[in-house]
Amino acid sequence: MEYVNQTTLLAVAGLFAVGIFYISKNFVEPKSLQQRAILAEQAQKELLEEHESQAKRGSNKQAKK
Repeated sequence: MEYVNQTTLLAVAGLFAVGIFYISKNFVEPKSLQQRAILAEQAQKELLEEHESQAKRGSNKQAKK
């Protein structure tokens, strides 16, 4: 096996790190952002439904008076 230059090893390690960073930014993070958006949308719907049910209860109490 031939002698491997330390600069070559550093270059390969740097390219590997850049590749991992690229993959994480373009493939892993968007999924988590999409999941956050879906969870936020679900929470917003639940809050809206809860608010509507409380509004109905309030209007029923006012109608009984």
